[in-house]
Parts: sequence; C-alpha cells; structure tokens
Amino acid sequence: MDGRIAVVGGGYSGVRMASILSEKGYDVVVFEGRDGGEITVFNSLPELREHYIDYVEEYFELLKTVRIEKGVVRKVTRENLVLVSGCYTDRDSRDCSNYGRFEQVVVCTGCYDSNPISANIYGMRPAGIFSLENAIRLILKGYRIGREVLIFGDDAILEVFNSMLGRMKYSTHVVSGEYAVVRGRERVEEVVVDGERFRCDTVVYFKKRECFNPFNLKGVKAGNINAKTYDYKEVKKDVLKVSEDF
Repeated sequence: MDGRIAVVGGGYSGVRMASILSEKGYDVVVFEGRDGGEITVFNSLPELREHYIDYVEEYFELLKTVRIEKGVVRKVTRENLVLVSGCYTDRDSRDCSNYGRFEQVVVCTGCYDSNPISANIYGMRPAGIFSLENAIRLILKGYRIGREVLIFGDDAILEVFNSMLGRMKYSTHVVSGEYAVVRGRERVEEVVVDGERFRCDTVVYFKKRECFNPFNLKGVKAGNINAKTYDYKEVKKDVLKVSEDF
C-alpha cells in the first residue's frame, strides 16, 4: 500500500494505530508533544499499572516499532501539510517541510474528564474538588490531595483509584448517585449525595469524558477521542474499527 500518514498523538491509541497502518504498508509518522499519553501515567502508579497491564505492556512494545517525532501539531492544512511547534507553550508554528505532505492525518489526541457541572456537582466551589484525571496526576507528582476523600461516581476505574488511596493511607468513601452538593468555604467540609450527607475535605469525581482536540485538527479520529472512556477495551476496539477503512 502506498501513501504517507501522519498520526497526531503518541499515546496508546496513536501508537496502536501507527503500528497497524505500518503493517498495511503505509509510511507512518507519529507526532507527540509530551511523553506519551495517560497510559504512561498509569504505568507509574502500581494499582493502575496492574489494572492496565496488558495495554501498558503492549504500548511499550509497540513504541519500538513506530517512528515518533517530538512536536505539537497545531494545524493541518487542506493539503495535509502538518504545522507543528516544539511544545504547548510555543506561540508560533513552523512548517514541517522536512516531513513533506501526507496522504491522510489520523487524530489520536485522546480525551479528558468532564467538569464538575457536567458531573452533576453543585453548590460551593471551595478547594478540594478534583476530577479523577487531575487527582491522579497530582498524586503522581507527589502531592497529598487531602485526608478524607469522597469518591463520587460509578465507573469501575473508581474502585481501582480507591484501592490506590487506601494503600496511601487516605480515608475514603466511594459513592454513586445522580448529583452531589458541595458545602464548605475555604475547603470542602461536606458533600450531600442524593440527600445523604458525607463529611470529607476532598471530592474526587468522575462521570464522563470529553474528546480532547484543542486545535480542532481535521482528520480521521481514532481511539479515546471517540471512545471517551477509562475502559481500554473500548479504546482498542475503536482503533481497530477505524483502521479497517485504510
């Protein structure tokens, strides 16, 4: 198969897609602005690594087989010329002329956790309210997010997160419900979930995810930008489904 393909995003979805397309005979270049996607975060925390071990191991094996170029893709022209900058803080883009034009662009930029309103969290907005994604990243950096943590939601990933906090000596409570009301001034003091009160100083919530495409890049979308989930079976399924059209 002839043709050059640019894959935007070097996380699990991007690397998996690049591997499949390379096997089909395409010349594939992966562009990644950071150090891989959230799968690298999962790999750094024992409970999450164990939960995602099949995908973590697959990811690092696939990294050996694909070409990755560092750079943030900020624009894809109508002629499929990719414009990049060195990092997210760069204001100017430069023409990626050394890579030439591509036959197609596949966008694998992933997703992010929705905001508190989308997660049905109402009331006050004191310190101590975190999306699951932000809580995980803060813990990875060595921060303590609180002492008494209410985990709000009903996804399976929250039980894994709860196990991680237990090992780290947090006091936790996992609660599912339609909505939560936060009370507290400078810091969370209480959360009411469907009428039931819980004393805590921290809320970690997860209800749903949104697609992450900050520069509104045009191209074929694949992976977690479509699946929008912590269930990587669904992420892999989407990559395989999209790749069938190539």
